[in-house]
Amino acid sequence: MEIITGKVTAVPFVTKGGRKIKGAESLFLEINNQRYFIKIQAGQVSRMELEKWLDQSITVKVLRATGAWDSDDPNVQSRIGDYVAILEVLT
Repeated sequence: MEIITGKVTAVPFVTKGGRKIKGAESLFLEINNQRYFIKIQAGQVSRMELEKWLDQSITVKVLRATGAWDSDDPNVQSRIGDYVAILEVLT
């Protein structure tokens, strides 16, 4: 667990075919020019709360991890990579 400051951003979800899905933006936390997917279901802060901080600096308590972003079910296709689980907003 660590405390970090970054910027919450929304990135459009794009299918493998290159089509943007309206209303399906993914939230990311940008820290020093590196972007981490925010895995909402692994944290303790709701998407609605995080959306209040879009494009703003925020200090949060997080867990960093690597793994499936969309689903923890190995039978379901998911994006994979580094992510953060936000445990608490401190700002």
